[in-house]
Amino acid sequence: MDSPIQLTLTESKSKDLVPILNGKPLHSLHNPLREAEVFASNHLAQLSQRPYVLVLGLGFGYHLEEMAKILRLRHKDGRIVVIEPCKELFRLWSSYRPNKGSVEVFCAPSAQDLYSNRALCQFLLLKPVVIIHGPSFEMDKSYYQEFLQKRAAASLSEWRTSSTWWNDWALGQANTRPEELLEAHVPQAAWLRAFWEIKHAE
Repeated sequence: MDSPIQLTLTESKSKDLVPILNGKPLHSLHNPLREAEVFASNHLAQLSQRPYVLVLGLGFGYHLEEMAKILRLRHKDGRIVVIEPCKELFRLWSSYRPNKGSVEVFCAPSAQDLYSNRALCQFLLLKPVVIIHGPSFEMDKSYYQEFLQKRAAASLSEWRTSSTWWNDWALGQANTRPEELLEAHVPQAAWLRAFWEIKHAE
């Protein structure tokens, strides 16, 4: 985030904690748990179809907990991965809220940094459902738009020359011809194509 953030916690009418980021609450100040139940139920069809979920926005995790409940009922091996630009919010959530849904959170200052994370890119290969947490998205709209609109390398050869994955992997393949390296590395690079198949966020 470009400017210093203001992050505080306040108590909702239901006595649940709600983060206030730059003056705006990330959940209902009346009853965030009920709000989260409605949020998850609104995405019931998507959560029932796919066990893998990419959520844009951490908030304080209430919506994630409710989605995790649905995944546990519908799928044997469900996973929720969250993209959150605010590291301070992530630390606050980690300190105050139990990670009931075994949620994985990725924080990075830019979309390019997100693409450099191998674990996240491997998750994108699973073609997860993309769900937007509205208040979080509105707080950092340009960040999330950059992530959704970021263009992959024009070709695999262009990508491999700038990829630390490629460089690290290729160092251990000194006796292999370049064309064999390229062929062998295609599975690791497949996320570049798969990523564009998740661009159906509503």
